Amino acid sequence: MLDIMIDAGHGGSDPGAVGPTSLKEKDITLKLANKAGALLKQQGISIAHTRTTDVFVGLSDRAVIANSAAAKYFLSIHINSSGSSASTGTETYALAAGGEGEKLAKAMQQSLVKSIGLTDRGVKFANFAVLRETKMPAALVEVCFINNPNEEALLRNEAFLDKAALGIAKGAAAFLGISWKDGGEQKNLTPIMGASQLHTSQMISYAVKGNGSPKLPNCPLEELAGLFAEEAEIEGVRADVAWAQSLKETGYFKYGGIVLPEQNNYAGIGALNGNRQGQAASFDSPRIGVRAQIQHLKAYASTEALKQELVDPRFGLVKRGSARYVEWLGYEDNPNGVGWAYPGRGYGGGIMNILNAMSNEPVTPGTSENSNIPVWQREGLEKLVAKGIIQTPGYWTDKMDQPITVGEVIGILGKMVD
Repeated sequence: MLDIMIDAGHGGSDPGAVGPTSLKEKDITLKLANKAGALLKQQGISIAHTRTTDVFVGLSDRAVIANSAAAKYFLSIHINSSGSSASTGTETYALAAGGEGEKLAKAMQQSLVKSIGLTDRGVKFANFAVLRETKMPAALVEVCFINNPNEEALLRNEAFLDKAALGIAKGAAAFLGISWKDGGEQKNLTPIMGASQLHTSQMISYAVKGNGSPKLPNCPLEELAGLFAEEAEIEGVRADVAWAQSLKETGYFKYGGIVLPEQNNYAGIGALNGNRQGQAASFDSPRIGVRAQIQHLKAYASTEALKQELVDPRFGLVKRGSARYVEWLGYEDNPNGVGWAYPGRGYGGGIMNILNAMSNEPVTPGTSENSNIPVWQREGLEKLVAKGIIQTPGYWTDKMDQPITVGEVIGILGKMVD
């Protein structure tokens, strides 16, 4: 007998709920169902799906599929929506109080909330068709609210989806009484996708310590850190991870290898064994160079489409989603047999050493946790110059449309902060 029938809500001509930036519920439920199903298979739990592609399946047809398969339990995955964009959190439905359906719903709710950390809205009861027409105990999870801009942003984050899928799978396993066997992929590893865990000020100050002369041919160091924060946020890549990789690849922007500073190539893209100096990829500007690195990291860490025009010349050579974790970026450390660096044993570990060291840097006073707003927008220039973080205050005055004094800039920034 089949253990669980997994149902990805909506699909095909039925998009389900749609978020403020047009993210469709049907696409997220399919991702989560496929991810959770794969995890359950790894635990030896027999599963099947009502759909594995973007096709329309009627509500009654979903119940028919589960009933025909004689599944023991039915689990439907949905993303919530409401009339208020402030609605937040996770809830799970059963058909009625009492019985195995409610027990399944409680197990799913507890595990999912623990995994993704959103507001616990509890277990509820509803006469949904997929709960009413299935012959086996059934539950329907509502992971979060797609009409809430913050939660829609989470649903675009591959690392968040991995956590949600893990929560779903662990909840199902716990309900079945199966002890979860950690396969190692999620344990003590560092996802490349997600929000930066460090402040831009920490990234800058650590680079200054390692460089000694924080100025690049085409870009002041503090501006470069801002570019990493901006470009990484667009693609959902961790800016601190990308920055740590650049520090490793360039020797804290001192270079000395086969890539030249003027190539705006901060991660050695195209720098292959046997290359002579200058033969690696070159980019027209620092921003494009940063964008290429972020895109190359995303190629390894995710199967999601790029948000911006492709500039990475080696993007198409990467097996998408084959190195979701920093520790897997070295070929010999990756269980999938691929990697950024070849042979690369310890390559990801070297990046992690830098990342961990950066985390010990003090955060610029007055900043909020995990802020990616460039540090020069958060404090007056005089303070940053005094601390040695900004070495080129003239650069920032030149960015204005007309001449302006440093004092005036501080006044303007003070108003922005207020």
